[in-house]
Amino acid sequence: LVEKKQQRFNLLLLGEGEVYVDDYEANYYYYSEGARAAQQKQGRLRVCSRSVIFEPDDVRRPLLKIPLSGVERLFLKRSLANKALASDMDGDEVICMMVGDGKQALVAEMKEGNHIHPYRFSKRPGLHAFALLYVKAAGVESQVKRFRDACRLEVGVQEEELRKLVAKMEREAKFDRSWLVDGLMEKIEDELPAERLSPLVSLPGRIMITNSRFYFQPVRAIESQPVKRFRLDEVCYVYKRRHLLRQTGIEIFLRSGAHSKADLFSGATEQAYLFAFNSERERDAVFETLTRLCPDARSEMTDLSRVTQLWVDGELSNFDYLSILNRKAGRSFNDLTQYPVMPWVLSDYESSHLDLSDRRVYRDLTKPVGALNEERLAHFRSRYEEMPDTPEMPKFIYGTHYSTPGYVLYFLVRKVPEYMLRLQNGKFDDPNRMFDSMYGAFQSCTHSFTDVKELIPEFYQEDSSFLLNNESLDLGVKQDGSKVADVLLPAWASDGKDFLAKMRQALESPYVSSHLHHWIDLIFGWKQRGQAAVDANNLFFHLTYEGKVDINSISDPVARKAMEDQIMEFGQTPSQLFSAPHPQRGSAFTRKARAISLSTPSLATIDVSKNESVQPPPSFVPVHSSASTSSSNRDAELRQAFTDERREMYLSQRARVELSAGGGGTEVYRMSMNAIASGSISPDGLVVGLASKDSYLRVHSVDEKKQIRSSKISELKLSSVRVMDGGGGFLVGALDNGVYVYNKEYGKVVQKVIDHEDAVATVCISSRLGKVASSSWDGGVNVWNLNTEGEGSVNMLKPIDKGSVRKLGEHDCEVGCLAFHPEEPLLCSGSIDGSILLSNVSSGVPICRIHAHSDEVVGLDFLNPTDVVSLSLDGTVMVHRMAQHGGTVEEELVMELVVSEGEEASALAVLDPSLVAVGYSSGEVRVWSLDEERQVSLLCSLGSKVVSLSTSTPNADAGVMYLLAACEEGTAVVFSLPIS
Repeated sequence: LVEKKQQRFNLLLLGEGEVYVDDYEANYYYYSEGARAAQQKQGRLRVCSRSVIFEPDDVRRPLLKIPLSGVERLFLKRSLANKALASDMDGDEVICMMVGDGKQALVAEMKEGNHIHPYRFSKRPGLHAFALLYVKAAGVESQVKRFRDACRLEVGVQEEELRKLVAKMEREAKFDRSWLVDGLMEKIEDELPAERLSPLVSLPGRIMITNSRFYFQPVRAIESQPVKRFRLDEVCYVYKRRHLLRQTGIEIFLRSGAHSKADLFSGATEQAYLFAFNSERERDAVFETLTRLCPDARSEMTDLSRVTQLWVDGELSNFDYLSILNRKAGRSFNDLTQYPVMPWVLSDYESSHLDLSDRRVYRDLTKPVGALNEERLAHFRSRYEEMPDTPEMPKFIYGTHYSTPGYVLYFLVRKVPEYMLRLQNGKFDDPNRMFDSMYGAFQSCTHSFTDVKELIPEFYQEDSSFLLNNESLDLGVKQDGSKVADVLLPAWASDGKDFLAKMRQALESPYVSSHLHHWIDLIFGWKQRGQAAVDANNLFFHLTYEGKVDINSISDPVARKAMEDQIMEFGQTPSQLFSAPHPQRGSAFTRKARAISLSTPSLATIDVSKNESVQPPPSFVPVHSSASTSSSNRDAELRQAFTDERREMYLSQRARVELSAGGGGTEVYRMSMNAIASGSISPDGLVVGLASKDSYLRVHSVDEKKQIRSSKISELKLSSVRVMDGGGGFLVGALDNGVYVYNKEYGKVVQKVIDHEDAVATVCISSRLGKVASSSWDGGVNVWNLNTEGEGSVNMLKPIDKGSVRKLGEHDCEVGCLAFHPEEPLLCSGSIDGSILLSNVSSGVPICRIHAHSDEVVGLDFLNPTDVVSLSLDGTVMVHRMAQHGGTVEEELVMELVVSEGEEASALAVLDPSLVAVGYSSGEVRVWSLDEERQVSLLCSLGSKVVSLSTSTPNADAGVMYLLAACEEGTAVVFSLPIS
């Protein structure tokens, strides 16, 4: 019986740069010189651009790979001399290949018995005949002949001719529209050629993007379901990528099941597809199409500083943060030249016991691997000093790299042996150089002059299969007579699972957490290039750095192929992410530091190889744009908002809060939950919404004194919440760039709007104006209209009119505070650089910019139609008065009051036109009189930083208004305040 199994052929059996062309059912016959008979083998003939591969149906027999360069003659023959076989081929034409006996004619035997083993190469001179079934042999013979003729040309001409043949094949390929799921219902947005990339494999084909799906159809398929497709609403990330040092790649990440906060960043549960295009222009066009059609997808433009903040604050693990940095720096599991890189963190692989509290077991993370051994480093530095330095060949300290395809497969050979065979032309590495033990691998990295590799993510994950020889691979015998089998682990690990668990514990240890920023500086940061890299002993061969070679400018195909081979050999340095020292975990990495990074030039515009320093931006200077200001101030109605008469009328109608020196507020309801990011109370004081850092919105009834809803809103933590009029809806901002509307009655999110390029910092709503606003960490401010229905009530199933968005882009850094004018379509926004901007939300035009504070604005509101009160992090309260002067609106500082002595202020609420409540990092809430410029009451002390103060509308009939105070560690209290 012939044992049949699944298809053994795959694209890893092809050589470097080789392309799969087609396959045919065939019978194979081999006539060696002097032989009188041949045995028939049934199977499939796989035609490739440099070889033909015969895959027998009988898996006991090996696949045979015949190089076309060794085919001396190629012809058709209707019958063969062997009469015994003639009846089998009666009426069929046979493709005959006469193979020589030179080196270029070596035939490879692969996967005999469906086992993975090194290829066996042998000379098989003579006639190799293929009787094709169900197709005409003439067309196939002509196809093979074109590639065979090209393979026998001189090397330079050969590469160019093969490139032309493959390009012609790709041009002739058309997308089969019968694969469209919804047929004519799908609108075609884009169609163009591309290559799908996976480790060591490039599959040419065509991409088609419709209004609902993404399709990739290979030029020639080896699978029964050749077209890869996915829905656009599955896309969660789109990244621009380099491919062979050219900016022509895109990587698309799909959602696949539930995610944790870290998963969304690290890609631990996502499926990714990498594609390369013919040019950067084509790549950018596809990128724009995808980001337009995939509204929930984020791109590489998402601000990295917010992720760094999460890590510094301890809300991301070290592993997850490094995974994010790898992704943002262009590293991909689909590209072995840019595989994610992880640090060696342990140096002890000998002891029987591992004490992670002993700092001596750790590697020095301030140094690259090549500098861990002082004696070896002295050799590298001596060579560097003696090396000539030319533009064509700049000096380097290390001639090898810390991440190359060979190094990746050194660690993974047991898990993916076919990749190693593909990389090394059918052979495993020398047994004495194989990954045999952790101790030996670390010794090599710290002592060998040709080995400075770092680790890969697999050493800090759960799957230990890459440490085990589960496939019983013949990896050879070392010089000492020992056989290479499973990886020998340190004595302190009981097995592979225990080893990886302890490696992960070490990575997340306090010592590594407090020193990891040094390693980030070396790999992703300011010590990666230029003089800083030289000083840090961190300079590698120039071809590994982005921007050092323009491969498009190399017209000679031989030189171009040589350059691509060098890239494959040397690997690639990650894109540089940071141009200044990375903050230490747990350090005071404030949002003010982010403001500087957001205002600096893009790293892409800085020639870091010249050691150019990035200067911080100049201090913010308030400017009044004459064009925009005059345009706005010609609006007579808005000018009338800033008059003494309007202010006095407003003040006469406002209730006043009556507080005694001892307090005066009454605690009505106390809530306790997980860490709070923001809180809001409804205008009627009956409902409270609390947005938490665990991504949940919790809704409480003040009357019933209980929680009535708890719903997860986002995959990332929430940043802000505002209760809509009536308490039936909640406007929620999140760090995933989204603004959500939550319907209390239905207990779910009824609308999601993503119109920001970065995390949402705060949200704001004005039912009187029928508008909502949101601000972002990148300085963007968006304003939408509310959808209304009968009698002006808000449509609570779809409250936000997405099409009405107006973007106010006048801030340069994070906007953390928003406040609508009480009567006019005006919005005040406060930034972390201390500036305040007043804008006309109807026209989107800025009216007045105020350089108010020298520190971050943490609170902002209108006291009345003309006066804006603001609070800064350093505890300064300012009141600015808007007034019309001629054709412009100008501001005047009418009051400045210091409300803090050393501690940070964190929240502000206006109680009445002369009283404000201020929250502090200590947890205290104090009430200050602006008229008397003094503290009039200590309302409460909540024990941790106050993150929100929110007030209800004064209830004149009941003689009270309500104040919600929420603190960071999870306590929130509603107070009633007497009014008159």
